[in-house]
Amino acid sequence: MALFLLPLALGCGYRFAEAPGQGPMLPLFVTVLQNRTPETGLETRVTNDLVRELTADSRFQLSDQAGGDNVLSGSILSILEDSASRQVSGRSRERRLRVTVSLSLANRGGRVIWRNATLREFETFAVAAEDPGLTTENRSQALDRLSARLARKVRFELGTVLDSFGKSGDSR
Repeated sequence: MALFLLPLALGCGYRFAEAPGQGPMLPLFVTVLQNRTPETGLETRVTNDLVRELTADSRFQLSDQAGGDNVLSGSILSILEDSASRQVSGRSRERRLRVTVSLSLANRGGRVIWRNATLREFETFAVAAEDPGLTTENRSQALDRLSARLARKVRFELGTVLDSFGKSGDSR
């Protein structure tokens, strides 16, 4: 899909900023994701991990305002929780969280240059039947790991698109 969008983006005169000696850089603004789940604060957790991942990558230049930059936006579509393993008694020993996110990157003209409507990630956590507080803490830590891995996946996908533009840009 990224290769399909590449000629469209280059054909309309769209170019990435280039820092001396670093190749193409993508100026980017990340909006707070919409949370369409009942999980309070999940949008903040995932958005913060996206910002942290993209900031750590020198190919991306994050800004604090959407004015003139490319905009990464999207929604957390679902969070599902089910049993991952059971004890002989039938109780859950481990539970699995599955999160689905839809993201898109649009240029300053509003043209979508990347989209993934079904980014999925999962993580399991231990259930402590005798300590519900520990189970809650394990679940929270699982959400942290899941969110960080999801952000890395997005950075990788955006980096692949950016690298494709950079290679094509050499023959301008």
